[in-house]
Amino acid sequence: MIRYILTIFFTFVICKGTYGQVSAPYLSMSLEASDKRAKWQPMHKMPAGDFTLEWLKSGDIIVSYNRNEPPMKYLKETNFSAKDLKKVDKNILGFSLKGIYLDPEQPPEFYYVIYFNPKMKNSILLELHALLGHVVSATYYSDKKINPFQNRIYSTLK
Repeated sequence: MIRYILTIFFTFVICKGTYGQVSAPYLSMSLEASDKRAKWQPMHKMPAGDFTLEWLKSGDIIVSYNRNEPPMKYLKETNFSAKDLKKVDKNILGFSLKGIYLDPEQPPEFYYVIYFNPKMKNSILLELHALLGHVVSATYYSDKKINPFQNRIYSTLK
């Protein structure tokens, strides 16, 4: 109960400076197959509550993967060379690059690359990169049970 109250308090205090939010009950993950080519699992409802993401005015984001864990703050990373940024897709099936973020709990060479489509306000593509351009995994969150990335095949690290 105390953890729940602290989570609500943390979210309220941090997120009062927000300017956008995604709330999605469904997800699909791109899982690695034996041939090192990742295939998407079917869309399914998240058992522990909706994924939420809030953009802060600072450019950072607050992410909650489920109601049982406290939200996490990811830091927007902007210190990339033009050469590094060429390794990242700017647009994928109508979803535009929203930002590149650091998770304080991951090693510094891991980045979350986030894509957003303003026509699908509660849908988001989140790629985890080990160094920019090397996708380790991808997860699609949405309020709809349809994955527009279903046919996109990722080659994962060997």
